[in-house]
Amino acid sequence: MASDQKTLKSFFDKHYKPLCALSYSYVKDFDQSQDIVQDVFLRIMEKGNYAAIDNFEAYLKTCVYHDSLRYLKEAKKKIELLEEEQAASLVWDASDTDQFDENDILLLFNEIRKLPPGVRKVFELCAIEGLKYSQAANQLELSVNTVKTQMKKAYSQLRKSSLNSRILLLFI
Repeated sequence: MASDQKTLKSFFDKHYKPLCALSYSYVKDFDQSQDIVQDVFLRIMEKGNYAAIDNFEAYLKTCVYHDSLRYLKEAKKKIELLEEEQAASLVWDASDTDQFDENDILLLFNEIRKLPPGVRKVFELCAIEGLKYSQAANQLELSVNTVKTQMKKAYSQLRKSSLNSRILLLFI
């Protein structure tokens, strides 16, 4: 067992930096790439069956590759959740109208009416009615990614038209 740990330590010393570079090429975060490589070695050490692996170097690279992709997938999910939370925080609250005059509110709704029909419907469901992207997607029979794309288009168009309107800038 001690010789196996020495072998693993020598592999760690020899391959740590190249494996970190491999992981970094995917995750673009040096600290995270180090964590991924260390986690791979720790998992292998805990399993204890690394002596039976034929091509240990290729095995390490494959593990680091898959763990890097798994990290990216999880990070993407976190970003999507944050985007959804941000969209939910922009839900129109009628009680907020006290701080804006009637012209500002009319301007906002006129700009929303100018959106293409599909984009407008998605925007109304998510930003005004407060549905989550997944709920709007189910209701409109669209994919969640389509809803996200439509929301991005809506916000982009509204931002372009909001140059002189403080209410549009506040709500988008």
